Amino acid sequence: MDTALTLWAFDIKEDPAQPIDTMGFTDTAKVHVRPFKAGFTPRIPRLREVVESCMD
Repeated sequence: MDTALTLWAFDIKEDPAQPIDTMGFTDTAKVHVRPFKAGFTPRIPRLREVVESCMD
C-alpha cells in the first residue's frame, strides 16, 4: 500500500546529473539495487494537507 500511495502522490524522476545505472546491483549472495538519486515532485497542490486529512 505504501508503494501505491507514493506513486499516487509524487512524480518520480531520475536526476539527470546522476543517471540511474540499470545494471547497478550488488554481487553478493543477497542481491540489492545499488543506491541512486531521484527527484520527488508532489502531483497535487497542498499534498501534505490532503494526506494528513486522510490519516484522521
